[in-house]
Amino acid sequence: MAKTPESYSVAYSCGYCGYALNLSSLTRNTSNIGRSKYGKQIKKGVISFFAIDESRFTQTDEVSCKPYFHSRRSWGFFRRRTRLFCGKCGGRIAFKASTNDSGVFFTL
Repeated sequence: MAKTPESYSVAYSCGYCGYALNLSSLTRNTSNIGRSKYGKQIKKGVISFFAIDESRFTQTDEVSCKPYFHSRRSWGFFRRRTRLFCGKCGGRIAFKASTNDSGVFFTL
């Protein structure tokens, strides 16, 4: 029996309650693994998908007002992030960041 890409598919679920998040390794954006658009390594714990099923998540936007650093020479004062929570149990899944070219990033 020949192995197909579907046989290697990994389905992602909530780590707290096991609720299926409708995310699959087949929809992962693997073109950015190892390198970012600036030629630097992508941070550990960042997963990118082409699309997500937003009905499986509860989203909360947060703004923090304290200095943070993008790099040694770049910093900001206001940080806007979107937290993703499980739609069933409310457990924190990840932070979400959308980009125009690469889909949706999750920071675990």
